[in-house]
Amino acid sequence: MSIARIIVVAAVLMVAAGCAGTATAEKPESPDSIAASTVKVLYHLRYDEGEAPGGRHTGGWYYQAGSDGPGKALEEKRPLEQVGYLVAADRVLTEDLMIEDRFIESIEVVAMGRTYPAVIDSLALGNRGVFLKLAGIAENAAPLTFAAKGKKPWKVVAARLEADEVVYTRTPMGEVRVAEQGALREYERPGSVAPVVDADGAVAGFAMSRGRMEEGAWKGSPLDWPSIGRDEFGVKMEGIEKAAGAGILHVVINFRARASRRYDMYYSRGESLSETHAAGLLVDGATVLVLTGLARRDVARIESVTARCGQASAPLEIVGALKDYGVLVAKLDGELEGAQPLGLWDGSPGGSLEALFAADRLSFENFARDERFLRSRFLDIETGYKGLGWPRVSAGADVFVFTLDAELAAAPLALRGDFLMSTNDWQRYNAGEESVSMPSARLVDLLAGLDDAMDGSYRPLGEEESKRMAWLGVEMQALDVNLARANDATLATKGGEIGALVLHVYEGSPAAEADMASGDILLRVLVDGQKQPANVGVSERGGPQFPWGQLDEIPDIYFEQLPRPWPSRENDVTKFLTDVGVGRTVTVVLLRDGEEHSFETPVEMAPRDFSSAEKFEHEDLGATVKNLTYEVRRYFQMDLAAPGVVIAEIKPGSKASVAGLKPCEIITAVNASPVADVDEFAGAVAEGGEVTFIVQRMFESRMVQVYLEPAEEAGEGEAAMEGETPQEVEVDEGAAGDAAGQ
Repeated sequence: MSIARIIVVAAVLMVAAGCAGTATAEKPESPDSIAASTVKVLYHLRYDEGEAPGGRHTGGWYYQAGSDGPGKALEEKRPLEQVGYLVAADRVLTEDLMIEDRFIESIEVVAMGRTYPAVIDSLALGNRGVFLKLAGIAENAAPLTFAAKGKKPWKVVAARLEADEVVYTRTPMGEVRVAEQGALREYERPGSVAPVVDADGAVAGFAMSRGRMEEGAWKGSPLDWPSIGRDEFGVKMEGIEKAAGAGILHVVINFRARASRRYDMYYSRGESLSETHAAGLLVDGATVLVLTGLARRDVARIESVTARCGQASAPLEIVGALKDYGVLVAKLDGELEGAQPLGLWDGSPGGSLEALFAADRLSFENFARDERFLRSRFLDIETGYKGLGWPRVSAGADVFVFTLDAELAAAPLALRGDFLMSTNDWQRYNAGEESVSMPSARLVDLLAGLDDAMDGSYRPLGEEESKRMAWLGVEMQALDVNLARANDATLATKGGEIGALVLHVYEGSPAAEADMASGDILLRVLVDGQKQPANVGVSERGGPQFPWGQLDEIPDIYFEQLPRPWPSRENDVTKFLTDVGVGRTVTVVLLRDGEEHSFETPVEMAPRDFSSAEKFEHEDLGATVKNLTYEVRRYFQMDLAAPGVVIAEIKPGSKASVAGLKPCEIITAVNASPVADVDEFAGAVAEGGEVTFIVQRMFESRMVQVYLEPAEEAGEGEAAMEGETPQEVEVDEGAAGDAAGQ
């Protein structure tokens, strides 16, 4: 259908936010100059590497939600249509949809019924305009002409495509005053991307913005706008890619291995990962901001961190984390060949709305550096986190934005979020996933006050220390509707959806100091400085139970897969308190006899539990024993003064296995002498010979005899068989004492 066929539509439109007054109904004739200059732009799209334009990993199209986007057009096997305007005999101005070039198969322009092949010729630098060059001169079409002067009121003549027709709408241009840096500035809001006409209908300029524009910035011919050619923009992109490759490092974080083969419901998928990959911003010669929202307990078990730049690599040392953002602060340990600190732009996104930038869509989802570079713009400034005002980026919040001079303009920083418990607060799973585009100028200010912005307690810890958890000092049971009703707590616990019933309070714990008792119901915890309370909840312990009755029938090759019979210390409450951090103050709210009570307590590190207890491994025996800790003693109902060590591991085919020793049994005495801890056990077996163990399984005891080589001879004999230097058997000296003495 010829585009010359025009429907003039009368409309009453609300003027954009900030406009004074309301549009009045009218039915003007569209100027012939605009009708004769209006064209239809057809984007013929294609898939690239199996991806469609506008997807989560491709970005580049900001009308996606609820609109006719490029992905939909491609799916329906039709071109994406867009209105354009002839501004010269062979040049068309249209809105930059910021579709990546790799998705564009070809472009056509339909002018006055004729179709012309076209290519992107140049890009407007200060707004969202793109200039297309036609393969020939548009016949029977008239380029827009612009009056040197005009008179108010200004009106925007917007055109849109409806089926085969072009529909025009006139809207008064709104005005708005915005306070910036203490001064009021005048802006105009076109509301549409379209020609602007004066009171007489003469075209006075062109508004290539849907947001606010500097007053009068739209006046005159678009051909006078600052712009950049497509080839020149490609050269700029090469410089940006080089800067990103040298300044955004590939950071590999390796975690200390966990006993993942043993069932434990509290090990989430994230906690069982052995490594993760992230982007690291090199902001000076040594400081790297690692963009990962790891929790404090995850940081504690980091074993190594490496920064990569191309084929070169260097270790990183974690020195802390930003308090408000999901960022680890690290220092390069040595030089990293090819790495160069990023240049940081000192401009304001608010003062550069819709200006042309470049975006680096960088991902390490597949443990490898995967990135795409595309053009992008700041579309708006939105009131968000802490009311600071955050730029909305056309390519999405998860991209690195660069100026055309290869300076970093904004980086995607995850918000650390509130500390919440996972069981009843789904937000806990999403903490750190919401990102903001951090303007580089604000990042510079943050780095200048880094000591105040950083929490230095986010540090990797030693193997045993990393397993320790904070605690409240209680054993708990999850609530349900029946248990809540039985404890007269239906309303307070929302029908059993929140809360945990206290079963036991450990002596000397924060709960004991607060006089908590069995039967209390924990409701919520408030963190000092955090407005949102964390509802208490604990997951029901599920999975296989420890097979005491069948223990003698289980082959020793399956011992390492047996669950522990006592509850893990890693429950929702202890994980929450560990993430909050030792030393911070929390307020615990509980329900007792139908009334709420609260008490303040500093977050304390728990005594060593089974996972972090001091241990001793006897190679000739083929067994590892650990000190009895508070939860193990409670499980076996052992007095705090009762002697013994617990068997932690049995090697398949070892002397211990042949003799019938089993995991989780208690050795109370060696050669008729009680052993109180692993040090006494190590001393008791050091001489070797015929060694007699008194072994307790639950409430039954037996005697087990094993012949052991003396410690020095056993080490020499094993080393001689393996052809290695003799080694002595040593006791692993822990950093803290036995929890039983707490």
